[in-house]
Amino acid sequence: GTRTAVWTAALMGCGAMAAGFALGIGAGLAVAAYLTITLAYSRWGKHVPYLELGGIAAGFVLRAVVGAAAIGIGMSIAFLIVIGAASAFLAIGKRYSEMLELGDRAPQHRPVLAAYTTDGLEGLLWGTMAVAVLGYSAWAVSAETGEVGMHPLVLSIVPMAAAALRASRRIF
Repeated sequence: GTRTAVWTAALMGCGAMAAGFALGIGAGLAVAAYLTITLAYSRWGKHVPYLELGGIAAGFVLRAVVGAAAIGIGMSIAFLIVIGAASAFLAIGKRYSEMLELGDRAPQHRPVLAAYTTDGLEGLLWGTMAVAVLGYSAWAVSAETGEVGMHPLVLSIVPMAAAALRASRRIF
């Protein structure tokens, strides 16, 4: 029953914390942040407009942070911007699709949807997509490749932007 589920979750959370700290302080702290955000989202955050979107996006970002910390590599600010914006895009897109699909019934499915409008979510989708493309562009331009002159990563901006535009055509 419920008691078993709570104990199982607590044990798994402790195991995740132990594994995280075994990989290093950075990974352990990221796992702790992930568990804290997940618990807060589950208890009350999912009912708070916009905060719930941030909680979902933060979960994706923290998974990447844990992975980087686990293998001992750094993450650039540009990469964190890209992953954060793309994660927010996914969370907002999910809410947007629920509103379109369910129409007036959307708040019965997920009460927090009553606080959103499709126009507002569309604006957020465009904004997060633009931030992801700009963040990726900043990373591609600033990446150290050891090559002289324009490096191939700059050319990768074109497919990134094309993919973002394709995604927008599927959504809007």
